[in-house]
Amino acid sequence: MNIYIIESNQPKSILPSTYYKRKCECYVMELEAKYNCKFWYMHYACEQIARETYAKKTGRRSNITSLVYTIDEADELFQLFKIYANVWAYQICR
Repeated sequence: MNIYIIESNQPKSILPSTYYKRKCECYVMELEAKYNCKFWYMHYACEQIARETYAKKTGRRSNITSLVYTIDEADELFQLFKIYANVWAYQICR
């Protein structure tokens, strides 16, 4: 087996939409570990309602690539996602 190491001096950038999605996935995994429960539909439902809420606030379409343009906006959208996810987890696993 050959192992190749590729070094690059270019900084790696991530799209705000990808950043948001990964943060949401990690947060759902944290909640599942905390409550020791699988939340099968939570990610989709909470993401959908968070995007709709943020779209109303900003006046943009709820399509994720049209909704967030910066990492700060992605963080703001993630805060909405966390609110809905926490309510969902609390209601299911009181």
